[in-house]
Amino acid sequence: MGEAEPSKIYAEAYGGTPERESFNESMKFLESYDKISDEKTTGLLSTKSELFRLFNGMDYDYRSGNQSPPFVERKRALFHSKIPLLEKKIVSRMGRARLVSMRALFCILGLAVGVASAQVEVSVAGIRVVAKGYRSEQEDQKFKGDEVRAFNSFAGTSVGLLITSKEKVIVGMDEDRSKITVFGDSQGTDFTEAKGRLGRGGVEFGFSHQSNDKMALMTEVESAGLPAKGAKEIILKGELMVSVASKSALMKSKLVDAKKGDKVVVGGHSFEIDELGKPDWGKDPLAITLKSSVNHKDFRAFKFFDAEGKEIESKRAGSTSMGFFGKRTYTVTFNLKRKVDQIVLGLDRWTDLEKVQVPFDVKIGAGL
Repeated sequence: MGEAEPSKIYAEAYGGTPERESFNESMKFLESYDKISDEKTTGLLSTKSELFRLFNGMDYDYRSGNQSPPFVERKRALFHSKIPLLEKKIVSRMGRARLVSMRALFCILGLAVGVASAQVEVSVAGIRVVAKGYRSEQEDQKFKGDEVRAFNSFAGTSVGLLITSKEKVIVGMDEDRSKITVFGDSQGTDFTEAKGRLGRGGVEFGFSHQSNDKMALMTEVESAGLPAKGAKEIILKGELMVSVASKSALMKSKLVDAKKGDKVVVGGHSFEIDELGKPDWGKDPLAITLKSSVNHKDFRAFKFFDAEGKEIESKRAGSTSMGFFGKRTYTVTFNLKRKVDQIVLGLDRWTDLEKVQVPFDVKIGAGL
């Protein structure tokens, strides 16, 4: 193919529009790529670039939000004839190498994937927008309990984020160290300034739910803010702090008396027996509540042993956490199948636990 045919195609694609220059540059890059690349070439493209738009087979103009001029089949064929040259090792925005098809990875990056050292990814799993409900004039305007609301939810906007890991299990997400930098709509509405329930403002993380195989975790970003009329997209940016691990080892404490107020030390971690006695419900003979500054979710499992070293069957019954002035206290309760006067606490501790920062930057429309 000579110089005349590509130039004619470029001109037909965009005519005299401002996008022509960017398109031409992208096509010229493709024409020269086979001359400057080999099997070891590393490439990186922005999801907002013209080249990415063409590579992903979309006629959407990310800069204006409008549909670009239609492409005829021969224009698309010209571009895609160069795609095999680009299917090489590429680098994500976090600087980690990953062997995948560029076309597949770019689709993921368009949905805001943060690839960390453990290949942790974030994607949008759902969105919920609830407007203000209805209350009769006779009802107390300060009390919202009798308000008729959609989905039985308070007014506001919520986005569900699915965190997945390809190699290590997800131990948990640190909400205190995770942050939301932007939450609003395409009209410029800032949800972070909205005043929420009980006078609270800004953005909060909702309840998190973990999959049984611990390879996925669902969390929610919530705000009392609502999109303005005519808004086409919800914009959400931030960074999640996620703990991942794959290996563990069991550590045991010394034999201690099972008494309220006593402390149990395991591998440098101190736990206070906060409550001890028969559980509030169920038939188990003993429940023990441990209090510590250490998050119990950072361990693979808690185990209990008697004075003879035999394991006591146990099951976690509940947990709480409370923070003041940057310090947080955790409690976790276990129901034991046997009542004992002395115990040994075992911690199945993750030996390769690491915290990874996973950035995300999403624009969410009606179609997920």
